[in-house]
Amino acid sequence: MHELALARSIAEAGQKEMAERQLSRITAIHVAVGGLSHVDPGNLAFCFKTVVRHTPLAGCELVVHSTGVRATCKRCARTFEVVKGDFKCPDCNVADVELAGEGELTLTSIEAETNDEEN
Repeated sequence: MHELALARSIAEAGQKEMAERQLSRITAIHVAVGGLSHVDPGNLAFCFKTVVRHTPLAGCELVVHSTGVRATCKRCARTFEVVKGDFKCPDCNVADVELAGEGELTLTSIEAETNDEEN
C-alpha cells in the first residue's frame, strides 16, 4: 500500500511548512492526484489521518482532488481529457498521444492559521 508512504511524505511537508512559516495550526492540506497514479483517495485520506494522529497536524483534513487523465495528440497537438479509456484525439481521431503528468501526486495548497490569528 503506497498510500501510507505518500501520507507520510505529505505529513512531513505539512510539518515543514508549519515550522518554516511559524504556523500555529494547519487545518487542511490539498493534493491533486493524477488519473494514472494508482492512488486510492479513500486509502490515502485514512493513512494520512493515522499518520498525523499524534503530531502537530492532528485534526488536519487531507483534501484529495482527482485530476483525471489528460493526453496531448502527437499529430495535431491538441490536449484533451481521456474519457472512459478512449485515447483517440477528438479532432483527428488518432490514438497517438502523450500522457502529461497523470501519474503524479502534487501538494497544491495548505490552509493554516498563524499565531497572529489566535489573538
